[in-house]
Amino acid sequence: MQFYTALDLSEPNSLDLDKSLVLRYGPNGISFYNREHDFTNYVNSNVPKIANAFWLGEHQRLLVQSDNHELHFLDTNAHSILKTETVSDSIKEIGISDNLLFACTFEKLMVISLSKASQLFLTQAAVRSLKDIIITNDNRYIGIVSKQEFSLYNLDGSKAVTFNRDNFIPTAAHRLSDNSWLTLEQNNDIFWWLHDGTEASKLPWSVDIHNGIRLLDNGNLLCTDGNSVIYEITKSGNLAAEYVQYGCEWSQINNIAPVAKGLHETIKALNLIDTKSNTNQKLTRFPHAYNLIGHNTPNIEDSEGQIIAGASIKRKAIRNPRIWSFFYRPIERTLRNQLADEMRAISIVDDQIANEDKSLRKLESEKIAYGASRNTIGVFWLLLLIASVVSAVWSDWITSMSDIPEFAPVIGIGLFAILLITSLTAARKSYRHAKEIASALKLLDTVKNQTIEFKSKVKNYRRTLLKQLMLVKENRISDFDMGKHVEEILSKQIRQKALDECGLDESEINSLDADGNEIRTYINEPGYLQFSDVEDIPPSINKTNLYSFYLDSDNKPIFAVQYIQYFFLGKNKIDAFTCFYDFINDEIFSNQSHTFYYRDVTNISKREIDLSQENGPSNLNNAKLGIEMKLVVASGDMIRINIATDETYREMNKEVDANIHQLNTSKNNIKDEIRQIEQNSNLSIEEKEEELNDLREALEKIDIDFSRRISETVSTHTKTSNQIIQHVRGRLKELKEL
Repeated sequence: MQFYTALDLSEPNSLDLDKSLVLRYGPNGISFYNREHDFTNYVNSNVPKIANAFWLGEHQRLLVQSDNHELHFLDTNAHSILKTETVSDSIKEIGISDNLLFACTFEKLMVISLSKASQLFLTQAAVRSLKDIIITNDNRYIGIVSKQEFSLYNLDGSKAVTFNRDNFIPTAAHRLSDNSWLTLEQNNDIFWWLHDGTEASKLPWSVDIHNGIRLLDNGNLLCTDGNSVIYEITKSGNLAAEYVQYGCEWSQINNIAPVAKGLHETIKALNLIDTKSNTNQKLTRFPHAYNLIGHNTPNIEDSEGQIIAGASIKRKAIRNPRIWSFFYRPIERTLRNQLADEMRAISIVDDQIANEDKSLRKLESEKIAYGASRNTIGVFWLLLLIASVVSAVWSDWITSMSDIPEFAPVIGIGLFAILLITSLTAARKSYRHAKEIASALKLLDTVKNQTIEFKSKVKNYRRTLLKQLMLVKENRISDFDMGKHVEEILSKQIRQKALDECGLDESEINSLDADGNEIRTYINEPGYLQFSDVEDIPPSINKTNLYSFYLDSDNKPIFAVQYIQYFFLGKNKIDAFTCFYDFINDEIFSNQSHTFYYRDVTNISKREIDLSQENGPSNLNNAKLGIEMKLVVASGDMIRINIATDETYREMNKEVDANIHQLNTSKNNIKDEIRQIEQNSNLSIEEKEEELNDLREALEKIDIDFSRRISETVSTHTKTSNQIIQHVRGRLKELKEL
């Protein structure tokens, strides 16, 4: 958690926020001063009486507490974003963790979502310090100590659980899928709690409570430290099975570390797929490509789930969702390759488990065989011991009949007894080791089941996403229909707009050239081609839409934002209408109408242009080639349009080819995964084929997605521009001859 200190309002002071913006504060108030425009926005106009203020640096927000203890969030224009409930006293601490802000007073704690700009809840619990607060790893629960009692709260302010132990202050907490809890204390003790906060058991070894513990279907916990310990424990605290590196002679032969590390990675991967399955089922949570080249935007939705990529700058929303889906497309290979790195890692874990299982089973059979042999030898020594005892009974007779010393039978009894005890001890130890190995083998089976579960969940997750993708494709407007839609907008809606703006009707328009050929009255060109620099783009145009394009049924590019010019050729004048049009949001920008009399025209020309910049932005920078058509009149006014040519399209195709080359890394990763599966002897033929089919299809899709190219011979507006120029020059010639 990052902590913030209050601004000192006792004397005038200032803080430079960037090169043009200054935060000024002091006893007379707080304001944002813009040096560039010499303009001041006063905070006190929204909060007349300020008691306290905090500048939240990287969040570019000002938190102000009024004299009646309300909290106000303001942006750098001094606009109020949020006003909270009234708290009873002054703020003593402010802290931020991720997108959660915590405001602590002497009696209450307020939690605010910065991403949603909304108050989440206000507790009645007095919090000693924000340092005593914990936030669970998934940001779903907040832990608070109050009156020697520790409780976890949901983000809506309701209490999730109170732990039934005095003076209990954990450093971390984690909720399991059965609603039981795990807590970690400062001394690394881990406790397992029932859903109501009743203590169930204490774990024998310390592990990572987030990625080192997995709740099994039987209700037990599978635990690992990722290094030398794997164990399964029941809720009552009994060990169901264990596999521990230290303290076992046989473990010096077999290395648990790779399996323990593999299990840790598997649990981490399972937590990830569980989170994704619960929260990332919508395609709009994934990157979308916005043009044929493959340029993509990762952020499609805002925190409220509303689509923001491609949205109208003015309305902050998508106007035409069906058209949006033509220009913003989920990247299929991304969906097919979800958790691909984790899948490769788990395949390695499977190999490690198989190798360890093989070694342990061999060792188990050796230990059992050794124990049996020690038992057999023990029986032999037992028989000799019995014989020695019998001989001792008759020792007097024996010693009297021979030169054998009297103590000889006693030595024999002792020797055979020692040998018997040694054999039986060795047998018992060997059987104990075999039992420990059996426990380890049981855990290996459990670990194996976790990897199987992970792979199954990933497959189902990918299929869920791909099913949605199929529906999106079915509902998407076709290339042919999109071309018709654009043509209809241009020839009807925008044409009527142009006529209205120019004050014309159809009877005043000459649409034939000197040879009687029909002249197309408009030229529509890519919007991006009209700007040499990004800074020249009007702020009202969505810049991503500006570079968004896909192909119609003739492989001609359709741009989401186009620059349109209508030329209405009259007897004595040219009326022109120009605008940018965003087809996704049905918005017109920078529309202008002009009337130029032929007698005032000083020049009408065409020239080749290259607007590309050295080290310029990657978006179609090399494809800023074309022809500029310009008409200038005596007053200096002019209209111009940059027209795409075959060379423009060739450069676009080069960018598509370059992107395909960059995708070789993705293709190689898939090929590596295919090789791993083909070489995996632990999978059945059916399992291999199922996984390989998905991967081969993903490999094919990478090439298919980028198999289309822009036709470099599509008809451009060069003919239309030539007709317009010829018509104007012809009228100029006629006027000169009068």
